[in-house]
Amino acid sequence: MIAKCKRHIETLFILYCALVLFSSYGTVQGQEAIEALEEKAILKAIENISESVIRIESVGGLSKVEGTTTQLAPVTATIIAEDGYAVSSSFHFVSRPVGLIATLPDGTKCKATVVGKDKSRNLVLIKLTTDQTFELPRSANRTSISVGETVIAIGRGLSSDSINVSTGILSAKNRIWGKAFQTDAKISPVNFGGPLLNLKGELIGVLTPMSLGSEAVTARYDWYDSGVGFAIPVGDIKSRLIQLKSGISIRPGLPGFSFQNQNQFQTPLTVGFVSPGSPAASAGLRQGDIIKSANGKPTKNQAEFKHLSKP
Repeated sequence: MIAKCKRHIETLFILYCALVLFSSYGTVQGQEAIEALEEKAILKAIENISESVIRIESVGGLSKVEGTTTQLAPVTATIIAEDGYAVSSSFHFVSRPVGLIATLPDGTKCKATVVGKDKSRNLVLIKLTTDQTFELPRSANRTSISVGETVIAIGRGLSSDSINVSTGILSAKNRIWGKAFQTDAKISPVNFGGPLLNLKGELIGVLTPMSLGSEAVTARYDWYDSGVGFAIPVGDIKSRLIQLKSGISIRPGLPGFSFQNQNQFQTPLTVGFVSPGSPAASAGLRQGDIIKSANGKPTKNQAEFKHLSKP
């Protein structure tokens, strides 16, 4: 009886080991299948966007701006309109270059000109002098973009013949007072102006350095390759495209008032000085007033106010 029980236990143990091995094998196989599918999706996404990523070279310009030595290395831009308009990061053009030369994906070169600037989002709009019509990538639906999903950062600054790629996740939405997506994909300066994609190959936004505490063009560019990168949502770029095409420089709004306390997390949100003749004064805002909402949403401190008003 004891021997029979012993054999039974040994059989159960063998079955258990086999089950564990089979389960582990199945898990490994499943993981390999997932990784293969992800790799396939990344390659397809890159293929879909490659014709919309161009290389820009600067001619002449200042050697130092805002204490930072400028470089004339080739940079990246993303086609945003079929008739030859591209978006890039303002960071590349602080040296005020005398001229720009664009290299298109097919290898042809053409003259390029900065026609508009969004100084609030650190972007420039570039017009390409070409009759070529460009095919645009699909734009991602902002409401369907999820924190944690895999994203792909693209650049063409290193070589006009090929693109460079970095992958990561979408770390956060509504960063930099609601103006940017954040990603941990490594983004070198030559990639500023390039696209950020999802695995469907849809354009999420355009890469550019951003900072909470400064609106200087070179602010926080030194975060590059740190795992803290930003992209301006494509929908926000397109909504300002008509203004930028007309040559208007979009600047952060100046409401004309300050808060009594400079601690951005302190409550209540009490108005301090109001500049005479300013939009705030015209709206009837007075010293001592307490702001309770912005853009129709409740707000209790400066951080929330800036986030909702997207300065």
